[in-house]
Amino acid sequence: RAVTEWAVAREMHLIVDEVYANCQHHRDEAHFASIASIFSAEEMAEKRVHLVYGFSKDFGLSGFRVGCLYSEMPTVLRCLSTLGYFHSVSVETQCLLAKIVTDDAWIDAYLDRNEALLREIYDELTTSLDAQRVPFAPAVAGIFLWIDLSAYMRSDTIDDEIALWRTLAFEYRLNLTPGVACHSPSPGWFRFCFAACPRAHVSAAIARLRKALDAIASSQQQ
Repeated sequence: RAVTEWAVAREMHLIVDEVYANCQHHRDEAHFASIASIFSAEEMAEKRVHLVYGFSKDFGLSGFRVGCLYSEMPTVLRCLSTLGYFHSVSVETQCLLAKIVTDDAWIDAYLDRNEALLREIYDELTTSLDAQRVPFAPAVAGIFLWIDLSAYMRSDTIDDEIALWRTLAFEYRLNLTPGVACHSPSPGWFRFCFAACPRAHVSAAIARLRKALDAIASSQQQ
């Protein structure tokens, strides 16, 4: 509500991206509430609040290229209806997704299983990082972990961040996203995606990271 009122005071539109809405893996620590459950339809129109969502994260359907927008402002809807005429989702895709989202039993079972798998791999990754005393930003949702590898760099520079990324990628076959690609204000942070491949592959990546950091730390002591 505070963010919304800040935007209202400045006559700004607020676009809320809920693409990770159901990627929660520690629901007991934090509960997600959609912006649509906080404000009524009338309030969303009055406050110029819009909600966007997609199937790429929660359902792993990036290739479908399907996004949704919920808005109560007629002017916004008119503009998007014109755009949608030339960029509409195929009928076949709409039918498939409609069957998915209207099957409540399947949705509940899928989300429960997805949450359990995300929790397992998140816990495996953070346990490994804790053992090596590697700082990270704790999370309760999402498919990434933000980890601080600055201690394994020669200096606090973007050049050394890229050098570390190259070492991990080309020597240990581990491709993490460097912080500079995510507009990180401090060099040394990397994004570890733990949900883009099968569990066994992620476990192998965790083992490679552990091996790489041990080797780098050893070389720094010489």
